[in-house]
Amino acid sequence: MQDALLEAYIDNKFKVAQIGNYNPHNQYLNEFLRTGILGGLLFILLLFYLFKITHRNPIAFQLVLFFSIACFVESYLVRQHGVTILAVIIPFFIKNKYEKS
Repeated sequence: MQDALLEAYIDNKFKVAQIGNYNPHNQYLNEFLRTGILGGLLFILLLFYLFKITHRNPIAFQLVLFFSIACFVESYLVRQHGVTILAVIIPFFIKNKYEKS
């Protein structure tokens, strides 16, 4: 994916992006470019599922909402803090909800 982006940067004479080897800065676009239509749709379905199971827990719901909005302006799953939010913190709140029930 990064090679295709670099070629597009070269074609469009986007020198700064060529030098910095920039990513798309949009997690949704990043998933569609990296894994195709199926992978991008699965990522969106994952977020909808997270919204569904966290709708009664306001903190977890707000965290999922923040994460899904933030994915519009940054490729969070390319960086460690995004993976931590999705793989550790959100499941912690979901597990905590089910233990209270």
